[in-house]
Amino acid sequence: MADTATYQATAWFDRVEASPSEWEILWSEQPHKNGCPAYCRTQPAQKAWVKPRRLDVLVPAREKIGADLAHLLRLPVASVLLCQATMPDGSTQPVALSKYSLSTNHLSWFRLQQHGVEPRVIAEVIDYFVRDMIITAGIWVFDTWLQNRDRTERNIMVGYTEGRLEHVYFYDFDYSMRWTGLSDNWTRVSIHQTVSHVFNRVRWEHCLPYLEKIEALPDARIAEIVDRIPHDYLPNEGKDLYKTALLHRRQYLRTVFYELFIRLDQRMPSAGHVWYPDWQAFKRGIIPTMPQHPTEADRAQTPATE
Repeated sequence: MADTATYQATAWFDRVEASPSEWEILWSEQPHKNGCPAYCRTQPAQKAWVKPRRLDVLVPAREKIGADLAHLLRLPVASVLLCQATMPDGSTQPVALSKYSLSTNHLSWFRLQQHGVEPRVIAEVIDYFVRDMIITAGIWVFDTWLQNRDRTERNIMVGYTEGRLEHVYFYDFDYSMRWTGLSDNWTRVSIHQTVSHVFNRVRWEHCLPYLEKIEALPDARIAEIVDRIPHDYLPNEGKDLYKTALLHRRQYLRTVFYELFIRLDQRMPSAGHVWYPDWQAFKRGIIPTMPQHPTEADRAQTPATE
């Protein structure tokens, strides 16, 4: 399943623009929600989500940073446009528009299963989770890097036409990067939730490619993505914190996934995950040819993540 549609929209969404008159924004009646749906008037098959400053002034900036970093890693994540939108009371405020590509239908994975009206598409999505575990494991690794606490079946989207799956894509980073300078909350690196289809199937060899990609990202490229957010969306002190936190947390991704697999092994020794014979081999990215379970000595070598 090609992911080129993700990147066709990137150029347009890489700019900060004035109020998007071509968007018909349908504001949510749920005031506790950060996001609500919007539809493009000129191209009705394009679906987007509006993320205003409803509960948190930094939501639009976090959405943009998350999407742009994901594109660097070639993950199927909806592109984001920062713009000014007219609110129901006539005022304007900065928002993030998250948008993917053309499809006749877009439903979240949760609603698609709930409705049950497209059994062929449901079967194809499950096949996607199994076939493309490197991608879905990559989303899990990426969410952990950004401390995204909200990856659920409601923000994994499915685009389909006439009962045929076109693409599976991800969006929603408003609960990520909620770091402050008043505490050390950004230094505590731990695994964050993902959907059961990923958690129940993921192996180390699925996580490794995206751990390596994130580790290989140039510091300057990460800084560029953060620094180009306009000051109205993210002040300089926030940019400095985000850059510091992203670089710090990147150092510990291998460690936290190593510790996760140890815990899984203790709970489900027959799950068939691939383990590392020792910590030094783990750091070098060596995958053993046969499943090997960590010994007490291995566990004693595991570095602390705090």
